[in-house]
Amino acid sequence: TNIDISLHMTMLFWVYSNLDTRIAPFINLIRLWAKLCNITSNIKPNHNLSNFHLSILALNYLLRLEKPLICPIEDLTTTDEDDVNGSKLIIKKVNLNNVKFPLQKNEISLKYLLIGFFSYYYVFDFNSYSVGLSKDIKSRIKNNRSY
Repeated sequence: TNIDISLHMTMLFWVYSNLDTRIAPFINLIRLWAKLCNITSNIKPNHNLSNFHLSILALNYLLRLEKPLICPIEDLTTTDEDDVNGSKLIIKKVNLNNVKFPLQKNEISLKYLLIGFFSYYYVFDFNSYSVGLSKDIKSRIKNNRSY
């Protein structure tokens, strides 16, 4: 259900924010910037990005750094299959035992993380690649979409 997904994503964000003290302030800074630039809106439905989307963009960037601040989602989760109404539902559960601490030492300041975030997405090809938290550097979109 959507509530289960929301709960798992909230837990995932909490886990990621506890991997490094810069992660939560970085995501909050991105959200504040977006709010001040009217990129996000509290009025639903709308065509603006949501804080969830911004958080995924921020975490994707932190994962793609030369010395990542976070680990891929595969390193945090285990998969259990449950049969729900006759169809298989794959449930991802956060498992901190799989995380190899510490991650690579990275001392980039919040200021340079923010600059890097904007530089990274300035050249990112959204029409050809997807954004996510998996090990793939960039997941190619199956069918190029045009907007």
